[in-house]
Amino acid sequence: MKNKALILNCNNIMSLPIIRSLGKKGVFISAVFGQSKHQSNYYNLVSKSKYIKERILFDEDDYEHNLILTLIDFGKNQKSKPVIFLASDTDLQIISKNRNRISDYYHFSLPPNEMIENLLRKENFINLACKHGFDIPHSVKVSNINNIESLTQSFRFPFIIKPSWRSNEWLRKFGEKKLFQINTLSDLNSFRIAVNNFNTEYLIQELIPGNEDNIFCTFCVANRDSEILQIGCCRKLRQYPKNFGNTSIARTCISQQLEDLTNAIVKKLKLVGYINIEFKFDPSDKKYKIIEITPNRFNRQFLITDIMELNLPYTLYQMELDIVNKYKKLRYIRGAWLSEVNEIRTVKDYKEEYNLFKYIRTLLNVRRMEIFSIKDPKPFIQLIFTGIKNLTIKQ
Repeated sequence: MKNKALILNCNNIMSLPIIRSLGKKGVFISAVFGQSKHQSNYYNLVSKSKYIKERILFDEDDYEHNLILTLIDFGKNQKSKPVIFLASDTDLQIISKNRNRISDYYHFSLPPNEMIENLLRKENFINLACKHGFDIPHSVKVSNINNIESLTQSFRFPFIIKPSWRSNEWLRKFGEKKLFQINTLSDLNSFRIAVNNFNTEYLIQELIPGNEDNIFCTFCVANRDSEILQIGCCRKLRQYPKNFGNTSIARTCISQQLEDLTNAIVKKLKLVGYINIEFKFDPSDKKYKIIEITPNRFNRQFLITDIMELNLPYTLYQMELDIVNKYKKLRYIRGAWLSEVNEIRTVKDYKEEYNLFKYIRTLLNVRRMEIFSIKDPKPFIQLIFTGIKNLTIKQ
């Protein structure tokens, strides 16, 4: 393939499955890495992939400005326009805002910037969902945390509170914590104290009952007419942190109802490119409620669709280059995807739900992992090396 795949934010682990999916199809991979005083933990790991043919570095200190200048300089020197792939919300927002500056040099398809912001900003998504009649958990926006007691009166304990946007400041203080679960009035007061210095809006949301195996994800690629070219589905088993975190292990599944729901959502919102939708089944009314929609940037567990012989990054690559894609009827193959790092951290959280036999049984069907790959082993070797080094330093 003469058109390169330019993958942004390769400091992020979510870039690795994109690199591998395209690399095994023979696509030339140009990987963009940011450099800063505090290097990402995954920088060395991802950079070890054998599929990366070219590394592009830029200074992260003025992230947006330097990234766009780097992309323009790189794009001007290419004989054929590369196809852009995204692995983080931050890069999605930057590319969306600057689309007119770089569109002459790259292939990429995005919905209007307003739609992207409405999907990424949780408080905006409430209005969008109501407008289109989507089923979502009962939710209320919070602009002033001093009024939060009155706003929570329509909710039963327990409920959850999410930030509209997890800023860099949020990530530095709370790490992978996505939300607060509020079980009592005392928890509500503790939440207010904890976030007192954060200038952001919040979302109060009902807590849908049920464990992780009530959570489903669909992954798809849609063409410029919002017609789905390929679609796959998974069912979660465990997350880290438990209940409200990132996927630790998930298994393949097929659901015509979820496929139909995803098709309807993509059509109504006129989405294009890669889309991930997370649902939770609500046993009280037997409906699948939308938890979130992630547009146009790949997330870690999409690789589970590779078990069912789908290659979504390559489908997107072909779509951007106007290569005809035929819809492929999904063939169910039993298997699971696992994040090694998250799974190690979940053990203590799930010990009451899984005895040793049951826990091992869930691991027997693992066919794809986040980092380990026989065909591309160096990132996993780097992970082991880093783990040993960290243990030695602690001792």
